[in-house]
Amino acid sequence: MQVNQRVAAPGDLTTVYTIAPAPDTTSDGVGEMMYVGATDPDLQEIAFFSRRRLSDASILSIPGDNKLTFAANNFQVDFKDVFDFNGFTYFVTNQRFDSGSTYTNVLSKINRVCHDSTDLDSRTEVVIECTNNGENYNLIQAVHLTTVGSDLANSLVLGTNEQVLIGLFAKSVDLTDFIPDSRSALCIFRLSDIEFKFLRAIAACYESTGNNDGASYIIGKNCGITLDPNSFDTTQLADQQKCNAANYALARGKLTEPIQSTATIEWPSTLVSSIITTVEEEHTIAFIGTSTGQLMKYHLRGGGTSRMYETLNLGSPVLMDDHLQTTEDGKQHLTILTEQKIFKLRVENCGYYETCDGCIGATEEDGDPYCGWCILTRT
Repeated sequence: MQVNQRVAAPGDLTTVYTIAPAPDTTSDGVGEMMYVGATDPDLQEIAFFSRRRLSDASILSIPGDNKLTFAANNFQVDFKDVFDFNGFTYFVTNQRFDSGSTYTNVLSKINRVCHDSTDLDSRTEVVIECTNNGENYNLIQAVHLTTVGSDLANSLVLGTNEQVLIGLFAKSVDLTDFIPDSRSALCIFRLSDIEFKFLRAIAACYESTGNNDGASYIIGKNCGITLDPNSFDTTQLADQQKCNAANYALARGKLTEPIQSTATIEWPSTLVSSIITTVEEEHTIAFIGTSTGQLMKYHLRGGGTSRMYETLNLGSPVLMDDHLQTTEDGKQHLTILTEQKIFKLRVENCGYYETCDGCIGATEEDGDPYCGWCILTRT
C-alpha cells in the first residue's frame, strides 16, 4: 500500500473530489472511496488522479495502482468540477490536448474513471465543445448535472427523467492559455450523448493501428491493441470492456469526435462562474453567478428563448459552491458562496415586484416563473 499524505494541489492550483463507490476488489471491504483530481505541473508531488481510502486505519492512502501521474513536467490541467453518474466518476477540466508541441491550444474536456475497475487505467477523456455561429467557447467554467422541466425537456427531445449536463463556458484571452475573457455561453448536453462519446473513445483504442489514441502525457500508459477490432460491436461495448482497461488503457477521444452543443445563452461581456438549477412546475430555473458578483435568475427554455427575469448584486465574485435545500414546509433556499460572504436566499423573490401583475407577467416574456395566484387562498 502506498501512502500519499499530500492530497490537494498547492497554492491557487485546483483540486476537486467526490465520494463514490469503491471497487468490489478492495481488500478492506470499504464501500466508498474518495476520487480526487489535482495537479502540480511543476513538481509531480501529487497524483493527477487518485482513488483514496476512507477507512480509519489508512485514511487518504492510495491502495495499489489507484493513481495516475504525469509523464512530463509543465503539463497543466485546470480541474473545474466532478460528478458521478451510472457507475463512473467524471472530472471536468480545461487542458491541452496533449503534452507535445503539435497541439498547444487549451480545450475543455471530461475525464472519467470506472468505479468497478481495479485501478485507474479505465480513465478515458473526450473533448467537450460549446459553440455558436463560429464562436468556440473553449474554457469550461462550471457544470450542473440535473433533470429539467417538461417544457425544456420536450424541446431537447429527452426521455422521462433523462438527465442533462448544463455547462457554463468562456472564451480564453488567447487560445493557448487558461485565462478567460468576458465572453461566456451556456450549453446543455444530454448524458446519453456524453456516454456514447466515451464508448467511441474506447472503441478508437481497439480500432487504432498505433498509439495516437492514448493519453501519452500520463506515465507509462497508452492504448493497448490486444483484441481484433472486427470481433465486437464498438458502439455497444460490454460493461467488462468499459471498465477493464487491459485493452484500452487511458483512451483519448479524437479531436474530430467531441461532445458538442450549440449555445443556448450567450453573454458578450459577462464572465459567468457558477450555476445551479431547479424545476418549478414545468419550468426550469437557473441561478447563474458571475465574476463581478451578480446572481442572474434565468428561465431556461428551448429554441434560444431563455430569458433573465431578475438580477441580484452580491458584491463580490460568485464561487462555484452553490447549494439548493428544500425545507420541511417545501420551501427552497439557495446558498451562494462569494469571495467575501455566504448568502442564504429564497429561490422566489416576490418583493422584487411592486404589483401582482408585474410578478405574474402579462406574457411568457416577463414576470417571475415562481409567481402565481391561488383563487382558494387568495395568495
